[in-house]
Amino acid sequence: MALRFLFVDFNAYFASVEQQMRPELRGKPVVVAPMMTDSTCAIAASYEAKRFGIKTGTGIREAKALCRELIVVEARHHEYIDYHHRLVEAVESCVPVHSVLSIDEMACTLTGSQQQREQAVALAKQVNIVIVYVHWGSSMSPHVHDFQREIGKAAIDAGAHAVFGGHQHVLSAIEFHKGCPIVHCSGNLLFDKWEHFFTAETLKTFLFGATVEAGGLRDCYLLPVKNGVGTPPRLLSRHDPLWQEIFDDLQAQCSAFGTQLVAREDAVEIRAG
Repeated sequence: MALRFLFVDFNAYFASVEQQMRPELRGKPVVVAPMMTDSTCAIAASYEAKRFGIKTGTGIREAKALCRELIVVEARHHEYIDYHHRLVEAVESCVPVHSVLSIDEMACTLTGSQQQREQAVALAKQVNIVIVYVHWGSSMSPHVHDFQREIGKAAIDAGAHAVFGGHQHVLSAIEFHKGCPIVHCSGNLLFDKWEHFFTAETLKTFLFGATVEAGGLRDCYLLPVKNGVGTPPRLLSRHDPLWQEIFDDLQAQCSAFGTQLVAREDAVEIRAG
């Protein structure tokens, strides 16, 4: 069967851009924060920072406690957008970019010999990890259709290490196939306005995290978040009632697929059944 797409994802993107622009940061633990205050959280962490257990969503105060040499950099989104365009152009010079999925993800069209499985596998061996994003599901419904599961499993069977779905606007189940996560929908993280079809369920979302290694993801976890509709999204405290609602909703949905959620003080651990 001919392969059609190559999915590109740049890990630790914001932090990597900062290290590219500021050579003195290279090889050092760096986190990017939305503002320079200890009360916010990291929106990106360099590989050096991740070795200390710091990840996206880690509070800055906690991150500084984990790594005394940590360097906190205030986010410069205009620079990340500029580098995004440069990277798309660079990838386009090697393989056609079919669609841009986010600031650090894109899908590329495979042509000619690139569609041969042997060639694609050889290409895949040159990258650390493959993450697939799929636009699927029914709007405003957490239901997981059979075709979603088939697509997710097929992507992993073809070499993907994780599959993330979108479009449903509400939380949906997380399952595992061959040890790789399929996140059917994490809801909306950010929306500029309230749409007529939104409900209170639309305010529930989460950040997904994991340790990224060559060959896959491990130690998957999630951080419950209140969706930002016209306002910034907000990480929820373990003691916030909405935190518990999100946990209960996801636990009910994930249990149908054998996925276990374990509540911790700082995060929710995701375990394959």
